[in-house]
Amino acid sequence: MTMCRRTKFLSVAVSGILAFWTASAEVTVNGLFSDHMVLQRGKPIAVFGTADSGEAVTVRLNNREAKTKTGKDGRFLVMLPAMQAGGPYTMEIAGEDNTIVINDVMLGEVWLCSGQSNMEWTMRNNTDGEELLKHVNNPDIRLFNVNRDSSFYPQTALNGDVKWQLCDSESAKNFSAVGYFFAEKVQRELGVVVGMINSSWSATRIEPWIASEAIIASNAELWRTKRELLLARQPGSEFQEQLLEGYFDQLDEWEDAASDAFDEKREIPAPPVYPWQLAAKKMLGDPSVIYNCMIAPLTPYSMAGFLWYQGEANLWDGKVYDQMMAMLVDGWRSAFKDNSLAFYFVQLAPHLKQANPDELPKMWEAQERYADSAENVGMVVINDIHSVNDIHPPDKRMVGARLANKALKYTYKLDVPNPDSPRLAAVTMDGSSMKLDFKNCRGLASTGGSAVFEIADDIGRWYPAQFKINGTSIIVSAQDVTAPTMVRYGWDHTAEANIVDVETGLPLGSFRYGELPPRGRVDALVPELKDYKLVYRFQPGSNIMSGDGLSAVYTIANDEPCAFSRIAYFVQLVKADGQSEFVAVDMDAFTDDIKKVGLPTVASGASFQCEVNNVKVTSNVPGIKNGFFEKGCNIEFFPGNYVPENKMGIPGASDEKFDFGDMIATTGVGYGSFQVHNYAEKQTLFAFNAWQNNAGADLGVGTNPDGNPDWTFTRSAGKYAYAYILVLVK
Repeated sequence: MTMCRRTKFLSVAVSGILAFWTASAEVTVNGLFSDHMVLQRGKPIAVFGTADSGEAVTVRLNNREAKTKTGKDGRFLVMLPAMQAGGPYTMEIAGEDNTIVINDVMLGEVWLCSGQSNMEWTMRNNTDGEELLKHVNNPDIRLFNVNRDSSFYPQTALNGDVKWQLCDSESAKNFSAVGYFFAEKVQRELGVVVGMINSSWSATRIEPWIASEAIIASNAELWRTKRELLLARQPGSEFQEQLLEGYFDQLDEWEDAASDAFDEKREIPAPPVYPWQLAAKKMLGDPSVIYNCMIAPLTPYSMAGFLWYQGEANLWDGKVYDQMMAMLVDGWRSAFKDNSLAFYFVQLAPHLKQANPDELPKMWEAQERYADSAENVGMVVINDIHSVNDIHPPDKRMVGARLANKALKYTYKLDVPNPDSPRLAAVTMDGSSMKLDFKNCRGLASTGGSAVFEIADDIGRWYPAQFKINGTSIIVSAQDVTAPTMVRYGWDHTAEANIVDVETGLPLGSFRYGELPPRGRVDALVPELKDYKLVYRFQPGSNIMSGDGLSAVYTIANDEPCAFSRIAYFVQLVKADGQSEFVAVDMDAFTDDIKKVGLPTVASGASFQCEVNNVKVTSNVPGIKNGFFEKGCNIEFFPGNYVPENKMGIPGASDEKFDFGDMIATTGVGYGSFQVHNYAEKQTLFAFNAWQNNAGADLGVGTNPDGNPDWTFTRSAGKYAYAYILVLVK
């Protein structure tokens, strides 16, 4: 019975797939191959479509001819030799039963522009768009709009009746303004026909634009769920087969159990749950679903490169957005079978449309990080072209022109003005000042924008800095900082460009540089810890957990095995007003495993609820008793949940409030407690709980004056301007 069901299921699935690929049809091509089309000059020309399986197909263009036969899937690909700019030509695509004739075919430059709403932003919505459109009439620019569509599976045909259009006021009004202004400048400078393909969709994330092959090839834990979704949707894949086999096994067991329960008049058990990877409904944010319909059907059309303007929908992904861009570009280049394809993109503009002023700068940093790491990639900075109150800068003329300048310089090797914004090249410490040297500029000038320089002291407090420009260098300093450690510029979501290149007017983009001393201020504040080894450093309030939630990702980890007899914890918190509080707790070792002295995560195996001896406490927090305590201190280190019951009988602990006598309630991933107490004095020395909640974690030095003494449920980590914890051993 089981084999019959499985065989029937698989045979129906396979026959459906074969029927899809082998249906009889005349020669067809998608809308890319239409009158007024533009083919890429100087590169082999790909012509592709579908016909009957095994059918002979001949393509003719400008006295060139190439032939092929369709494969078993009914698809064909004909490659014509590279040709120089020219036209108009006629292309014929002939099968055994029909011939497609395409007129007014031009050889020139082809670019694909893509992204979300800022790339989709049309000419008629542009600043002065209606007036500009009155003067748009250039048949040497050809426009092609891809209709919105999404699917679990790669498509060969585009959605709707889409065709190339000559550029005039009517066709341009609904075309990407960035794409049009790019084409206008490139066409004028090169003197050849330029074809622009616009495939954009407002409010979309980057993941649905990435080719499935690029995601599947990634081994990063970040992409595990997305990989499983894609593999589960591949008909006949090994992963799909494993999911189905496992489900069928469970179904067999359920049928037997249900039959027995029915016969015995017992409650029928619930049937097994269908694998979520197979049951998931299509969502617009799913990986590859837009690529499948709006990019895949265009491949492998020959072109010069891609333009990209996206990121608003991924604003909180600044930490990994550069990795996402790398997969996007690598996947597209592979699908178009051309690793030389250029990729020029737009760094997001300042705007108010998010709650955290720090997130957009992190996205800017990620975008710049990708531009620096990849070949044949360029980024344009537009923090001087914006409307801070609108996520959509309404005038795209300069955006398109800056992208065009990148292409003219680096793709077409023309002698044009420097298209690159100034960039930080080097930093030199000079006492209480920092000297910043910049590249990509002839000289710098201040424009009076809102972006400011800031420098930080050795515990991470930021101060507005005075600056002095000297050619291509800038000297920054702040009155209250005698030993600066870090510098940043424009590190705010509304920061408008204040520094520009005097020759090109291109703006300096946001940046940050430097790092805090690894040991922070521990050696100055607690000199007796100078000879202790730093094992871990981490920053409460930030994302310090791995993707699976089982282990900590430390800023510094020196946890190679070693013998030690003492363990010390140093916690320093900086408040919004700049005031700093700290505590150092030095104790006899309670474990000989160095990997268990940090955060008590599931992966570390650390779980301790015990007394600690010979404790030295040093703190500047009023109320914390400093000194040496032979007895009377304890730790509560565990990854799971806990309850206030004082099951261990800690003297003075409460059964109602969370304090220094709580009880472990669950093992495994849970709320989590990382606490040290002086129960003899009825004091919490420090507490860091629910660390997976990032800024919503519980954090405090000393006893919490309100609510639970050990800071449980306070969600207080976000109130500190800066915080760090050191774990040291001797």
